[in-house]
Amino acid sequence: MHTSMNNLAQLTLFSVVLLVQTAGGVDVAAQDSTGPVLLEPPPSRLEELTAQPNDTEGPAAANQSSSDYWIISSRRCPQSGIPQCTPEQFDYFHVTANGRTCASTMAAFKRHLDPNVPICIVVHGSYSPWKSLVVESVAVNRWLRETAVDRPLHVVFYTWPSDAITMILPAIDIAILGRRASFNGFYLSQLIQQTPDRSQISFFAHSHGSRVVASALHLLDGGQLRKYQLRVPGRGNRTLRPIFVAAAIDHHWLNPGERFGRALNQIKDGLVLYNHNDLALTIYPLRRLFSHRPLGLVGFDRKDRHLQSNRGNKLVEVDVTPLVDTGHFWTHYFNQPRIAAAMKPYLFFDQDNPKSRTRTGDGFSSENVNCAASGRVISDSSSRAKPVSIDGR
Repeated sequence: MHTSMNNLAQLTLFSVVLLVQTAGGVDVAAQDSTGPVLLEPPPSRLEELTAQPNDTEGPAAANQSSSDYWIISSRRCPQSGIPQCTPEQFDYFHVTANGRTCASTMAAFKRHLDPNVPICIVVHGSYSPWKSLVVESVAVNRWLRETAVDRPLHVVFYTWPSDAITMILPAIDIAILGRRASFNGFYLSQLIQQTPDRSQISFFAHSHGSRVVASALHLLDGGQLRKYQLRVPGRGNRTLRPIFVAAAIDHHWLNPGERFGRALNQIKDGLVLYNHNDLALTIYPLRRLFSHRPLGLVGFDRKDRHLQSNRGNKLVEVDVTPLVDTGHFWTHYFNQPRIAAAMKPYLFFDQDNPKSRTRTGDGFSSENVNCAASGRVISDSSSRAKPVSIDGR
C-alpha cells in the first residue's frame, strides 16, 4: 500500500510538471495575432460539422496557397475498446493562407493533396486543449515552412483528445492519456493510408505524440495493440520518416518484440531529438516501478542499438540539450531555427541524396544544419550509431 501511494505521488509530480510546461507553451503561442479565428470544440454531430464543407480545392489550389494547412481531429472518436472510427468520421478543418478556417471533409482533404509535394503530419502530446492547438498551429506551421520558404509542403495537424480529464488527479490523467495516445495509432495509421500511394510523409511527433506515431507505424507493419490490429495493414508505396521530439516513450519500446517493435520496419529513416535536461522527462521513470528512461531524455542505449541491428541505423539521434535546456513543451522547439535546419532534410526528403548524411548517421552537412553560421556540430565517438549535438552558442 505504501509503495502504491509513492507511485501515485511520483506520477502526480510528473503530471504537474507537464501541466506547468503546457501552460507556459500556451502563453507563448497566444501572443500570435495572425492566426485563424478560434474554433469551438468539434460539434457533437458530424452533419453539423460538414453542413457547408469546403470541397472545391485541389492540388492547384494547394500550390497557390503555400502557407495553408489542415487540422484533422479524432476528438469525437471512441478512445478505448474497439477502434470504431474510420477516416471519413474524423473532423477536417482547412486553414487557408489568409487565416480563414473552413470545416471540410476527407474527400476534400484527399483532393487537396498533390502527390509530388511532401506531407508533414504534426502530432501533439498530452495537455493540448483544442483551442490551444488551433492557436499554436499557426506558429508551428510557419516555423516548419521557414526551413525552405521556396518549397511547397503540405502541413497536417493530427489532434486527439489530450486535455486534462480529472483536473484534480493528474496522475490518473497521465496514465489514461498515455493509453489514449497508443490507441490513436489506429486512427493515424488509417489516415496515412488515405494519402496518395507514393506520398512522402514525415511526422513531427512531440511527447505523447511520439507514442501515437510509433503505434501507427507498428500497426502498419501488422503489429497488434491490446489484441487488435489493422484489418488491412501496410503503407503501400509511401515513404515515412518520423521525427521523435521529446518522446515520452520508453527508450526500448522500438526494439523487436517490445511494445512498438515493428515500427522501424515501416520507415525509411528519421530523427530522434533528445534533451538530457528535459524537466518533465527527467521525472518520467518515476511513474511506475522498474520503468525505463524515456527516449526523449536519453536516446537509445547500446543494447537498443544491438537489438535493433540494421534497423537502428535508420534513426539519427540529435542532442538538443544546449538549445532547449529544461524545456519540454513544443513551444520550446518551434522557436529554434537551428532545430528546424536539422529537420529540413527529413521534411523535404532531401536525404535521398547520399551526400546529406552517412548511412550510420555520422552527421549532417554544414548546409543542412547551418553550423557554419550559428554553431558547431559535434559527433559522438561512442560505439553506438553516432548522435549529433547541436551547440547553442
